[in-house]
Amino acid sequence: MSQNRKRRPGSNEIKKQKKVIRCTALNRPVFEHEVCAQFLIKISSNNKKNCENCKYSF
Repeated sequence: MSQNRKRRPGSNEIKKQKKVIRCTALNRPVFEHEVCAQFLIKISSNNKKNCENCKYSF
């Protein structure tokens, strides 16, 4: 007897993990891939403009 498994439509897709960080400028949690108008580049960041590389994130 073979067992047939039910497959969900999104089961084969790779899910992007969304890391949450804190922003001191907005005073709320944000996702690391977001960008806001108050973005300032961190000294030790790569050149991507997202909240992970912002001066206000921790």
